[in-house]
Parts: sequence; structure tokens; C-alpha cells
Amino acid sequence: MGRVSILTGRSGSGKSRYLRRMVAELIKKGERVLYIVPEQFTFETERALAEAMGCGLWDADVFSFTSLARRVLNEFGERRTLMSEQGRLMVIRKCADELAPKLISFGRVYHRGGFTGECARFFIEAKRAGIEADALMDAANEIRRLAQSCTIWRCFTAQAKHIWRARRWMRRNRCGCSRSFCPKASLARATL
Repeated sequence: MGRVSILTGRSGSGKSRYLRRMVAELIKKGERVLYIVPEQFTFETERALAEAMGCGLWDADVFSFTSLARRVLNEFGERRTLMSEQGRLMVIRKCADELAPKLISFGRVYHRGGFTGECARFFIEAKRAGIEADALMDAANEIRRLAQSCTIWRCFTAQAKHIWRARRWMRRNRCGCSRSFCPKASLARATL
């Protein structure tokens, strides 16, 4: 098992130069080196290492965290192909186009830019939270039932108000007078 070294320092202090020199020495000793850099610096680091060694990169691998994770999964993990961001967006667009007649809630929004990206972000967040599509569909069906119950409730409330107003009007007008307080009307109200 190799050792792990962490080198820190401010910008321009010579960290990269020192690391390239160390990598070259380790390779000359016959050791294998894994060099992990931020995503945007992989190509630049490979080029600089190749120049520093003068003969290319035979025993040194330069990785970003993403490319290292892919390699580890390919060699030791499940044999799944990871889909790129662009690939994910293309598949979501294809699905949206195929399901267009069923996507009533989205109307024509699914054709607009950003729709597939928002879907992709939502799918990723749902996966991270452990939410599966079937479970979400079950919850959506429950919400539809709840919405339908609310629709019935609104109708009931409107009908009840209508009945209450009709009873109130009947109580006021039982005796035939137009006064707001009438002893006969209050007697009629007590019998309702």
C-alpha cells in the first residue's frame, strides 16, 4: 500500500513544480503514481508531467475526482455505464417528446430551454433522497385524491352557504313583514 501525501501552500509557491519533480523521481524508482487534480486541470497537468519527464506518462496517471471514480467503478464496482450530463438531457428530451400527449400539466413548457435541465436536477435530488418514481407516483395519486376531496368540500361549503342564506331569507319573510327584527320571525327562527 502506498502512502498519501497532501501538499499545501499559497498560489505561486511552487507546489505543482515540486509535485512534478516528485512524480518523476518516483517513476524513475519504478513506482506507480496517481495524481489527482481538479477537473479543469487534468489535461494541463498531463502535458506538464509529460514535458517534465521527457518520455511521456507510462507509470503516472492523472485523474480528476470524477474520472478516478469512473475508473474505480469500472474496475471494482458494478458494471454500470455512467451517463454524462448531456446524455441525461438527451434522454429526458426524448422521453418528453414521446410522452407529450400525457404531459398535460406541463403544456408547452417542456419545449422551452431549461426544462430538461430542471428535470435532471429534480431526478438527481430525488435519487439522493432515496425517492423512487413509483413511490412518487403513489404520493401524487394521494394528492389527486386529496385535491378531489377539496373540490367536494368547496362544493359542500358553497351549497351550505346557499342553504343557510335561503333559510335566513325564509325566517325573515315568514311573517310577511320587511323589518329586520320581528317577533313573529324570531319565533319562526326558533322552530327551524
